[in-house]
Amino acid sequence: MAVATPAAFAEGCSTDHYGNRTCTAEPSSGGTVSLHHYAYGNKMQGKDSLNRLVHLDRYRRDGSGWDGPIGMRNGSTDSFDRAGTAWRACVNVGGGRYHCTVWA
Repeated sequence: MAVATPAAFAEGCSTDHYGNRTCTAEPSSGGTVSLHHYAYGNKMQGKDSLNRLVHLDRYRRDGSGWDGPIGMRNGSTDSFDRAGTAWRACVNVGGGRYHCTVWA
């Protein structure tokens, strides 16, 4: 799976007053892919504004890379327990290429 480097798109994260964190990326193919961490329940979810295939990757605790794709669906993934590790949301932009949010 080819994944774009962070320089390939705009990215950023914000946290609301409830502690929910959202990280977004704007792939060159348009739309917005986002990673959501819901403080209540400690869940992670990925979404895509153009209803493309979106999935989550979870960082391996041993530091050897990413596990994924996890929960791939059109528009949004299921929500998953954070499990004390880093996550990112990735969207399929065609041709075997993916654009991912910054990890959180």
